[in-house]
This record gives sequence, C-alpha cells and structure tokens, in this order.
Amino acid sequence: MQRFRIVVPIAVVACLTLDLAAYQTTVGGQLSLAGYPQQTAQADLTLSPSARQLTGAELRERMSNKTFRGEYLLSSNYRTEGVSWTEYYAPNGRLVYRERGQYLHGRWSIEGDEVCFVYDPPADGVRHCTRTFDDGGILKDVASSGKDAGKVIGHVTSIEDGNPASLPLD
Repeated sequence: MQRFRIVVPIAVVACLTLDLAAYQTTVGGQLSLAGYPQQTAQADLTLSPSARQLTGAELRERMSNKTFRGEYLLSSNYRTEGVSWTEYYAPNGRLVYRERGQYLHGRWSIEGDEVCFVYDPPADGVRHCTRTFDDGGILKDVASSGKDAGKVIGHVTSIEDGNPASLPLD
C-alpha cells in the first residue's frame, strides 16, 4: 500500500513531500528501500524532532556499492542550491561524483557516525564530513564543519544498487 504525505509549512506553501516508499520493491532497476522514497519534490532545510541520525554501521551498509542521487538545498562555495548530483560509492572506498555533466573522483569513509569525502584534484582535496539523518523517510545530510556546520545541506532522492549509470571510477 502506498502512503502519500503532503507537508505544507505555513510560510512555504510550495513545499510538497511525497512518501511513496512504505514498502520495499524494485521498480525499473531502482531499489526503493522501505522508508526511503525514490523522489521528493522538495525537502525541508530543517530536521523534524523525530529525525534520527544514522550510525556508522547503517551508513556503511546503505552506501557501499550503491549509487545515490540527491539535490543540494543550500548553496556554498562548492555546491549550488537546487543542483542535482549522482555519486557511486565503491566497496573499496573509491567514489565518483557527477554534477552538471562534470565528474570528480575521490574517496569515501565512515568515521564514527559521519561519512567523509575527499575529492581528487581539481577539487580542493579537503575532507568534508556530513551526518545523515532519516527524517520521516527522507535522508538529509547535515554539514559537520565549516560555515554550514549543523545545517541541512542536501537530501537523497534515490538509492540504486551498484553503478547502474556506469559512472567511471578512474
């Protein structure tokens, strides 16, 4: 049974969230994990009181050999609000990131209950870490350091097994 949940904050009438993943299924090759919708129209920049931070073990299980697609919700010097991205996390800790037709390669690791990323040149080579929260079935990333520390910076719109987009690892 599909559940639809519409969130309409008073100040933002255009915020619509569809919770379509009340069950586990495979649709068109995409894995829809129970509680994790494949798409949301727009995610909120805040965490609800019921949001739960994922543990390091949960992050490793959900990320290894998976492709995440997401959207930035907050602009900064290395991301632009509203821009979609795709990233494949290889089991050996390598990653490939695609945004607007450009690719970056690097490494991902789990450190405590955070996921950390270091992107190879031409990126800055600086370690960026985030905490990931399950907020009513939407995975939200919260910056761990820098000027956006503690802020929701993006959300995951879909998770797929393997590397179905054939993103080049090197």
